[in-house]
Amino acid sequence: MSIKVMLKAQIIENIALSSDIYRLILQLPSDSQISLFPGQFVMLSCPGPEAVYLKRPFGVAGFAQNELHILYRVLGKGTSNLSLMKAGQSLDLVAPCGNAFSLPSKGPLLFMAGGMGVAPISFLCQQALQSESFSDLYFFYGTTHSRDRIPFPCLEDSKVHFFHHSDYIQDSYQGHLMKFFQEMALSIDFAQAYACGPGPMMKSFSEWCSSIQLPLQVSLEKHMACGIGSCLGCSIPTHQGMQTVCHDGPVFDHQDVLWEQI
Repeated sequence: MSIKVMLKAQIIENIALSSDIYRLILQLPSDSQISLFPGQFVMLSCPGPEAVYLKRPFGVAGFAQNELHILYRVLGKGTSNLSLMKAGQSLDLVAPCGNAFSLPSKGPLLFMAGGMGVAPISFLCQQALQSESFSDLYFFYGTTHSRDRIPFPCLEDSKVHFFHHSDYIQDSYQGHLMKFFQEMALSIDFAQAYACGPGPMMKSFSEWCSSIQLPLQVSLEKHMACGIGSCLGCSIPTHQGMQTVCHDGPVFDHQDVLWEQI
């Protein structure tokens, strides 16, 4: 596990991508010398008009040359405060937090992202793109509505086979992402699969991967308070006993998770 440090980062950009989804870009100090990998997260302060005393967890959507990209949806006091902050202001953060995804040596890869779970999965896919070891990359991205879709030019204009599915189109229900995915009936011998998103989606995907014996790594989303495994607020049941998402995860082998008890 990497040693966590507290840093003060400056906001480069904080813009709305939709009515409630934002992209935040932070510049870390040049001497910070930390690394952040796909699957890891940061604990970020959210100062503002609403009283927020604890840092909030945010998955890493990109990291290069000390520039940190975060995607977030405004859901509560913390993210409401965050949405009001402007370029040039500073935030405190703790990083790196949690473990990371691991890539195989070669082979086709399958990515499944639901909602804001697209942040770590898109970062991982970009990392895979930088290697010549992976022959085909299939990326399935699901949102509740088409207006929630976040654009990813670097993925949609590359060798990635990119698919987006909206559960609703003009208030007409089209089915969920896993239904759309299974209707594709892909006959590809994938080397590894990855997923992040709502629990029911990942449970269904885990069952599908198990049925064809496809290795799957999942990044779990839970409310966190401390970010270091002390408060046990993000505990989940696994075959190894109760584990914390912030310290033992957020990335787990899907076969370790007791999905029926989450």
